[in-house]
Amino acid sequence: MQKKFKKYLIFSLGIALLFFVHNARAEETRLEKALREKTITVQVADSRVGFSGAKIVSQTGGTFLIDFKLSNGGNPESDLRYGLQLEKKIDGGSYLVDEKIFSETLSLATKQTIERTVSYSAPSFFSGKFELWLVSKNSVGMSRGIIPLGEVTLTGTNDFVEFPVDCYLTINEENEKYQVKEGVSLKKGEKAFLNCQLENRGSKAITAQAWFESYRRSVYGEREGGPTTLNQVVALGAGEKKLFKLELPQFKNPQAYDIKTQLLYQEKPISNSVIIHLVLSGESASIISFNPEKLSYKKGEMGKFEIEWAGSADNFYGSRTGETATGELNLEVEILDANGKACAKKTAQKVDGDGGRETISLQIINDCPAMGALIVLKDQDGQELDRKTFNFSAENKIDSKKPTTKTMAMLIAVAISVFSLIVIFIVRFMRKRRGVGSVE
Repeated sequence: MQKKFKKYLIFSLGIALLFFVHNARAEETRLEKALREKTITVQVADSRVGFSGAKIVSQTGGTFLIDFKLSNGGNPESDLRYGLQLEKKIDGGSYLVDEKIFSETLSLATKQTIERTVSYSAPSFFSGKFELWLVSKNSVGMSRGIIPLGEVTLTGTNDFVEFPVDCYLTINEENEKYQVKEGVSLKKGEKAFLNCQLENRGSKAITAQAWFESYRRSVYGEREGGPTTLNQVVALGAGEKKLFKLELPQFKNPQAYDIKTQLLYQEKPISNSVIIHLVLSGESASIISFNPEKLSYKKGEMGKFEIEWAGSADNFYGSRTGETATGELNLEVEILDANGKACAKKTAQKVDGDGGRETISLQIINDCPAMGALIVLKDQDGQELDRKTFNFSAENKIDSKKPTTKTMAMLIAVAISVFSLIVIFIVRFMRKRRGVGSVE
C-alpha cells in the first residue's frame, strides 16, 4: 500500500506541477522574446504590470477593434499610458512606421485589472504585411508591458513618401552618423539633422512639408510646445528617390526628448512617421515613478512610499558631449488626497544626483481615502529640474475577474489530485481501524 501510495502521490503532484510550469514558461518566453528583439527594456522587470487577453476583435479595411486587459500584480502604479505600434515587415525583421498613443492615463491598484476596447485606424496609404503590437509605458518612456497582436494585412493606396529604416542623424557639419533612437547628446546651439533617402511611391510628383512634434523624455510624456515645420519642404517626382537633410527642432532646457517626424501634404500625413531620440546636454533630472504601499490610509498610520528618479540625461557611457557632473539633489514630497488636502507633512531630503530609488516613511496626519502626490526635484541652488503629480483614483478597487481557461485547468488538476489523496488516506485509515490488511 505504501509503495502504491507514494507512486500515486508523485504522479498526482507531477500533473499539478506540469500545469504550473507550462503557464510560467509561456509568460517567460513572451518576455524573453521582447527583450531579445529589443522591443522592451530590462526595467520592465521592476514592474508587475502586464497585458492579457489581448486580441484583434475585427478589421474593417485599415481599422481595427482591439480588446485587452491590463493588470497589476505588484504595488500600486500610476502614470500609465498605452498605445499601439504598427511595424512594417522587411527581410530580417520589421521597423516602426506608425504609433497611436491613447490619451487616457491610468492608475492601477494592487491586483487590479482593467478592460478596454480601443479602435485604431492605420494610415490609408499603407499596403502589405505588418505587425501590430500593444504597448504600455509611463510618461518617461519606461516599458510597463508589451504583447504582439499578430500579423495584419493592409490594402491601402501605396501612394505615399517613405522614410526608410536606415535614416540617420548628423550634428552640425560633422560627418559622424548616429542612429535615430540612440539618444545622441548635443550642446546648446548645436544643430541636429535627420538624413533620409526618401522615396515617392506614388504615381504623381509631390511637394510636402516636414512636420515635427516634440515630447519631453518620450512620446508617451508631455508635449514640448506645439508642432513646428521649420519651413522645410520636400519635393519628389513620381517614383523618385532622393537624399534629404532635415534640420530638427532645438531645445532650451537640458533633458532627453523624442521628436515625431512626418511629412504633410495639404495638412494631412503623406508619409510614415519616424521617432527620433535626442539629448540636450547639461544638468537635468527626471521623476520616474511613485509607488505607495497602499492606496488609502487612516490618521495615525505610517505610510510607505517608493520614489524613483534619474539624474542628468547625458549621464551614459559614450555620451558625445561627456557626462554632466551632478551633485546631490533636493527631493520634495507632498502626500495629498483627491481634494489636495495634506495627508502627511511635506518632506524634503537630499538624494543622489545620479538617480536612484528611495523608500520614505511618513506619519499620516489626516484620513487619506484617495492617494496622490506632488514630487519636485531641485538642484543645490534651488533650481527646479522636474515636477510631477501622481493621482490614484478613489474608484481603484480590485476587479473580481473570472479565472482564465489555463488557470481553471490548473486549479481543476490540483483539486483532483488533492481530493484523490484525501480519499486514499481516508480509505487506508478506515481499513486499518477495522483490521483489514491492505488496500491491495
